[in-house]
Amino acid sequence: MYKWYFSRTFSNLLLFSVNAVLLFLYVFVSSCCRLHQEIVDFHAYISPTREECEVRNALVNKMRALIREEWPVAKLEVFGSFRTGLYLPTRLEALVCFLLISNIHHCL
Repeated sequence: MYKWYFSRTFSNLLLFSVNAVLLFLYVFVSSCCRLHQEIVDFHAYISPTREECEVRNALVNKMRALIREEWPVAKLEVFGSFRTGLYLPTRLEALVCFLLISNIHHCL
């Protein structure tokens, strides 16, 4: 009788453990999948549209043209989040203008 009780208890414990592990894996995997989907949805929501990208690139090209009209040797560079493509739709552009000056006395 003791042997039968022990084996039955062990079987129940083993079955309970397997069920607990399977439940844990199900909850963990489904939570990870939900988190992944939420991140993907947020990225799609916050990413700029194609039209927004075109408008920003047109703005940068217009600024380059305006600066080159005034200073032909100048160079306009974009940096920061816009250059990497990680900018928010409402974020301002980060631009810097490089101007090579051969004789500083002419500029002062």
